[in-house]
Amino acid sequence: MKIIKFLPTIMLAFLATVFLNSCGLGSYPPENEGAMITPDGKKIVQVYSIFYCTQYSSKGNFVQRSGSKTIYADIYDAENAKKINTKSFKLNNDATLFAVSNKSFFVYYHSFEKKRACIEIYDIETGKLRFNDDQLKKLNNDLVFQYGHVNANLTGKSGIVIKADDARIYYLDDISGKATLLEDQKNTNQLNESNFELTTFFFSDSLKFEFEGDTRKKAILKRNNSTKTISSNSDYIEPNLIEHIVEKIIFNKKHKLYYAEKDWLILSKTKDNQDYEWIFTALDRETLKEKWSATLKNPLVEKRTEEIKQLNQSGNTLIVIGTQSMNKLDLKTGKWIWNVRLTNDIY
Repeated sequence: MKIIKFLPTIMLAFLATVFLNSCGLGSYPPENEGAMITPDGKKIVQVYSIFYCTQYSSKGNFVQRSGSKTIYADIYDAENAKKINTKSFKLNNDATLFAVSNKSFFVYYHSFEKKRACIEIYDIETGKLRFNDDQLKKLNNDLVFQYGHVNANLTGKSGIVIKADDARIYYLDDISGKATLLEDQKNTNQLNESNFELTTFFFSDSLKFEFEGDTRKKAILKRNNSTKTISSNSDYIEPNLIEHIVEKIIFNKKHKLYYAEKDWLILSKTKDNQDYEWIFTALDRETLKEKWSATLKNPLVEKRTEEIKQLNQSGNTLIVIGTQSMNKLDLKTGKWIWNVRLTNDIY
């Protein structure tokens, strides 16, 4: 009888929700705002937003919405893609993720009051705010750190290497909140946020690897002690080797290639148009025979390219962070271990 008593209330709440959604009002589905891998490759930090619409109008094809957006963070175990935190961490302001350490994640937001970007540091375990912008300024003699100038952290300590508004490079400790001026200012040039680049060739003292062809290209291997040229059986659309950038030094760079069981690992496309998907392929290091090929399926229903944002190789696995998904690839077999659509379930 108690259940029957509450049925009208439940029905009214249900009808109200349906009415709100049909009018474009209320909460919208979560939207991914970005994800990054910790330097040790053990955790993935994902930031997402939920928009709550309070005003909605539609006229023809023109739709206008207004409301508020709330930012949340989730922490995933990179081994199995399981969420570590039981409840999403609510972040302050309209935060955007820009860096992670093994112990913290860093966000920035634009302050209309201060007329500049402000940064905050959050604990990766608890989601609690470690330091806000005012606290960081007070700890560091009014220095303002620039989120768009994060460099490779080669200090071996937890934190990030970042440029401040005095045009100097500092190591910013995420536990103490204090910044230390780096003695070597020349060898700390800015890295791109993705931590990898694509290259069409590789050479060493013993060999040269490159791609040849017009619209579709084959891999070519030439050894310095031989006149023989080895060519791959398959050809590829816009193929590249994947290069992990450790540190840029002026116009040079310290780097290493991503390998699949010491074989060449290349990235190419399925199509020569805007509807392409990415293909990871392993080629035998000596013969260039294809060992396996793995397509990164686009998790989006709408036809939009899944852009690769970050890569991290740990042993025989490669974690791939995309615009709307995170994925783990077995480099021995070429099989996906897991694929997770961000702000949604495994797909």
